Amino acid sequence: MGDRQKIKDNQKGVYGVINGVSSAAGAQAAVEQMHEETFVFQAPAGSPFAEAGIAVLKACKVKSIRVTAGTTLAADATNNITATVAKRDGAGGSATTIGAVTTNVAGGALTAFVPKTADVSSTAGVALLAAGNVLTFKTADNGTTTEPALTCSVTVEYV
Repeated sequence: MGDRQKIKDNQKGVYGVINGVSSAAGAQAAVEQMHEETFVFQAPAGSPFAEAGIAVLKACKVKSIRVTAGTTLAADATNNITATVAKRDGAGGSATTIGAVTTNVAGGALTAFVPKTADVSSTAGVALLAAGNVLTFKTADNGTTTEPALTCSVTVEYV
């Protein structure tokens, strides 16, 4: 168990006995939120969004990925988009996909202003970023789809 986890566990115990905290689950949620941060990428409508990145300063694990469109984009087998969150090593290495949303028939539509959650990879180590790694976001058009404006929120937990 790392130092950060020990601190979290201690904080959960402290917050669990403070007057006004309704439950141990409430204390746990409060502590988890203190150790989280959400990074936001914004892609304008139109062309595919070239990969953009944010360098992470501390080791963290991706907890959730949510993509929100400014206009509805129907699901389609051939005319769809893929929005991808990945990580890079910060030294020019290749991207490793952490999660993605595709508006094909299996992935479903994007509804205007309704966040769509992407599955975070469960493969060991893929969702973990070391200090200095780069969290990235990009989109790709498949077929003749025109992309809506997109916001991608990636919540990480510091480990």
